[in-house]
Formats: sequence, C-alpha cells, structure tokens
Amino acid sequence: MAKQNDSFHNSEWGPEAAEAMCKEIATSDALEAKDRNLTLGDSIDKSSKRLISKVMREEKSFSI
Repeated sequence: MAKQNDSFHNSEWGPEAAEAMCKEIATSDALEAKDRNLTLGDSIDKSSKRLISKVMREEKSFSI
C-alpha cells in the first residue's frame, strides 16, 4: 500500500506536476496594474522554482 501512495505522490505532486501546472495557468490574469495587466506567469517567472509546489485545495459550499 505504501508503494502505491509513493507512486501517486510522485506523479501528481512532484516537481514535474508543479511545472506542468505552472504552464497551464501562466496566461491567467493575476491582477491589473496601472500600466498593464499582469498574469500568473509574470509572478511565476519572478519566483524561485525550488519554492513552487502544487498543493491540494478543497472548495466547500455552505448554506446559511
């Protein structure tokens, strides 16, 4: 079982997966600046590659 988890961890969450995710979202709008629109790719390009990781995010919806 542990070996299966290691395989999942490496393929879905390793550096290659983070790099692929960065390529997928690079053209997404990040924010508007006074002189131009910035993309997530602009932020990624200025970030250290060793500090970029892919994490799981879970969205929930609640009714009040």
